[in-house]
Amino acid sequence: MGVAGKSSDELLKSLPDWKKTDFIDFWKVGWRPGSKQQAVVAWDRAIKDRERSLEVLAAAKRYKKLCEKNDTPLTMAATWLNQARWETVPAVKEKEERVGQACSCGAEAKHPTGECNPCYADKYSEQLFQGEFYPYKILLAKQLKDMGLTFLNGETRSDFSQRCREEFNRRQRGSVLLKKS
Repeated sequence: MGVAGKSSDELLKSLPDWKKTDFIDFWKVGWRPGSKQQAVVAWDRAIKDRERSLEVLAAAKRYKKLCEKNDTPLTMAATWLNQARWETVPAVKEKEERVGQACSCGAEAKHPTGECNPCYADKYSEQLFQGEFYPYKILLAKQLKDMGLTFLNGETRSDFSQRCREEFNRRQRGSVLLKKS
């Protein structure tokens, strides 16, 4: 295919109809700006039959999803074709859609386990304490009790959390001041 002085549209006209149509679909993937002319030439070189064309189109769409998932830009189409990258594009694992599903507590489920963030953390988070792992919530309750922090009558959870943070910061400042003396 002679390229000198020809536009990408002129080059496309010289391709068989199926190859031209498939290239147009391939180009719609949204490649990094570059020479469409060179992409047509690379397409013509890489695609020998309809089976390969469909394989490359599917890989290009997977590649786009992978780039979106990893928040990385796509490469130039001609580069992608010249390097036969369709051969190495891994399958993109789709996240399970849990929109609308609810956790047992009534909140929206955000984890594959069907639980919301707080329930998931309560169930699966562990902390290393004195050489052993303890469930986070149990360890936190023990440490707050040791510090003398318990719920006061009528106190909301957010008020209690704020009071705990203030007490922790007060104790941290006290220990820092003791170390400096």
